[in-house]
Amino acid sequence: MHGYKQAEARFVVCSMSMDLMGIEERDLLDLPNMEMGGVSTFVAEARTASFSLVF
Repeated sequence: MHGYKQAEARFVVCSMSMDLMGIEERDLLDLPNMEMGGVSTFVAEARTASFSLVF
């Protein structure tokens, strides 16, 4: 994951998906540019983004 800071990449983690998969916030990497969000957060941000990745 080299270069994500220079590219100003943001990571929005879907809290609903985490609940469904049994993942807790403590299980994630501690990245300074990571935030929790839901579907509405993703849709709002993806509309104005140059590109987005979903996995």
